[in-house]
Amino acid sequence: CLYAGTDLAHAERTSFPLPEFCFERVFVTVGEGIHFCGRQKTVKFLDSAQDVVCELGGPHSLFYKHVDKARIHAAAGSGTMTAECVFNYPSLGVDVVFDSKW
Repeated sequence: CLYAGTDLAHAERTSFPLPEFCFERVFVTVGEGIHFCGRQKTVKFLDSAQDVVCELGGPHSLFYKHVDKARIHAAAGSGTMTAECVFNYPSLGVDVVFDSKW
């Protein structure tokens, strides 16, 4: 709840409009992806970063997962080093993680 007023003793409960897609219904299909019903958009598992941006728009923020040095050395010997990137969509309650090995 939000309260507004000149001081705590005179504060009154107030409301604010929620964004159109706040608390929208989603369907998750195991092995396939997530469908956002309100905006009629679908993100499939293993979609590229470009596909996700086309469906959901640009992320609010972008993070790169820190890579453990021991993991780097272990992966260097096998020739399969991976990196992960995270697109953050807080208004949707979703983080999308991309793994470079896919």
